[in-house]
Amino acid sequence: MRLAYQVPIHANVPRKSYSDPTAISLLTQVKSRCPLCQKSLFRKTAKQTRKAYELAHIYPLNPTLFERSLLKDAPTLNDDVNHADNLIPLCFDCHDGFDNPRTFSGYMELYHIKKALIKADQSVDTWMDYQLRQEISNIIISLAADVQPDERVDFNYDAKTIDSKIQSPFPRPLKQKIKGYVVEYYPLIRQLISNIDKENMEFSDVLSMQIKLFYLEQSKTCDDQSEIFDKIAGWIHFKTKASRLEYAEIIAAFFVQNCEIYE
Repeated sequence: MRLAYQVPIHANVPRKSYSDPTAISLLTQVKSRCPLCQKSLFRKTAKQTRKAYELAHIYPLNPTLFERSLLKDAPTLNDDVNHADNLIPLCFDCHDGFDNPRTFSGYMELYHIKKALIKADQSVDTWMDYQLRQEISNIIISLAADVQPDERVDFNYDAKTIDSKIQSPFPRPLKQKIKGYVVEYYPLIRQLISNIDKENMEFSDVLSMQIKLFYLEQSKTCDDQSEIFDKIAGWIHFKTKASRLEYAEIIAAFFVQNCEIYE
């Protein structure tokens, strides 16, 4: 006798055959590792590399009566169950564990993982659309080289300035990190920008406008200030190809203090 959750309630939806480019795109999205256990999705031998994954439907392709009831209030990523947004590569073991039996918590875990992956892809698309002055890479290089200001710059730092700009809810560790970056690096970055301005007079004005524009665009669709900071730092990191994300965070923190971010 078959259990209720094993009985489909309507005719089967045909399983789509996915092209190699689609599979490659999905594998790239998870960096060729199972998003649940982090095992490689390929098995390498001395002679060849073999596939060690299956494309899993997050919302089931042909949900049973039990699954429809279980997931009736669950969010979905696309109305088309065969759409790439509803697919994710899993290793054989994790795919079997995800499907048998289906659980609400297991579904929501994979839903949130895929949602974050989609958002990350969208961020890269956004980063491509917004320009950033190339000279900022020279500032990143100076940070990496631990360059110090040529002379002491008068700088009255008031922690309340940051606190007044960063509204709750905001992770306290990130707020403290931003404050630390401002205290440590604001004078140096201000001086480096001033040096570039001597050769290219409009540099600081254009850079400020670019940062401001990107911030305003992000704030239209996101009201989470910590997420906006991460997006700005990610954009700077992507555009400058900085060796470490922290250097991009330092630049972003400078513009928090400088009022381009969090007015």
